[in-house]
Amino acid sequence: YLNAIKYDKGIFEAWLAVIELDVKLRKFNDLLKHSEKATEYYPNHAYFWYHLGFAQLQTKAYDDALISFEEAQALNTNNKELRHHINANMAEIYHLTGKLEKSMELFEIVLAENPNNEQALNNYSLLLASSKKNMEKALTLSERLVKLYPSQSANFDTYAWVLYQKGDWAKANEIIDMAISKDKDGSDSIFEHKGDILFKLGQIDNAVIAWKKALELNKSNKKLENKIKDRTIIE
Repeated sequence: YLNAIKYDKGIFEAWLAVIELDVKLRKFNDLLKHSEKATEYYPNHAYFWYHLGFAQLQTKAYDDALISFEEAQALNTNNKELRHHINANMAEIYHLTGKLEKSMELFEIVLAENPNNEQALNNYSLLLASSKKNMEKALTLSERLVKLYPSQSANFDTYAWVLYQKGDWAKANEIIDMAISKDKDGSDSIFEHKGDILFKLGQIDNAVIAWKKALELNKSNKKLENKIKDRTIIE
């Protein structure tokens, strides 16, 4: 596909295939480069602007991502599913940049139109739990998330984290083990959460083991290094 667009940059189907493969392979720097080029050749196509925004979100260029998502939304005329994805991603950016009210407003819009949107259920649950805005709603949304999408380890991680924030550490430990059993690639976030839960349960040695496993998966996490060294969580 890359060879195809190298010799003929006007092959729409090849650009679609390249971008879809970048997403599947999680090559976000490549996705950024390819989707940016695609918007040059197809400036009126919402799909390419959406993926440019998604790549910018993944590479933490949040201001640029919002601009791309807004462009995608303006160009998107009748694709409801794409509209939901755009709004959910914009809501995530607002959450990451501390604009919680704007984030919550967009998540509410997505879930009003599609109560089963996986991305909104996941990220809105995390927002509500981490900010302690509405723990009961966070619990309801995360329960729906794992019921609707039971194959995804990240969804069980979210559910476990909501339970952790709610103080139900025994139940959170059960659910995080389910996340670990479904985690094929090895997620540092899941093992860090496992350690945090074990710490709250008073199992300090086991918590440190879980944190060390998380650090093996993400050696750049300085917060984990501190948890292991100090054998505690600094709230």
